[in-house]
Amino acid sequence: SCKTCDVTTVPATCTEAGSVSYTCVDCGASYTVEIPAFGHNFDAGVCLTCGEKGAAVGTPVVTITNKAENGKPNLKWAKVDGANGYEVYRATSADGEYVKMITVTGNSYTNTSAKAGKTYFYKVKAIALNEENTDSEFSAVVSATCKVANPVVTAGNSASGKISLKWQSVTG
Repeated sequence: SCKTCDVTTVPATCTEAGSVSYTCVDCGASYTVEIPAFGHNFDAGVCLTCGEKGAAVGTPVVTITNKAENGKPNLKWAKVDGANGYEVYRATSADGEYVKMITVTGNSYTNTSAKAGKTYFYKVKAIALNEENTDSEFSAVVSATCKVANPVVTAGNSASGKISLKWQSVTG
């Protein structure tokens, strides 16, 4: 015979359950229906519903050397869990404008376009594997001066019996 209810609604969120409570105005009887949390709807590491950011993947720790065979800067880093690839950025000064060179799936990169005698600065970031995570922060900047390649030297004896050394010219 009750005809009027007060309704109290607590909306569900991405992470918190909500509820709808009904209380009869005439007799005071009540009941509550729980609404489960609906979870995040991530796209590129940001929830489209609430704006929360997913966890960032780890930041690569980059080391740099020059490849002996061509003198080019060679960057290496350990694999980052949750990463789908890595973006390599380069500048011509430490505080200069960093331009994306390439995206790689491995954990190294040789800058084959580097010119001998020129110093380059690099930073790398890990790209998230799934929509829940965000890309990493940039690595610390590393730098190297592109060197000329090591010449390949062959030794032999000349017609006079003296030692002779031969090599091809090296670019740069």
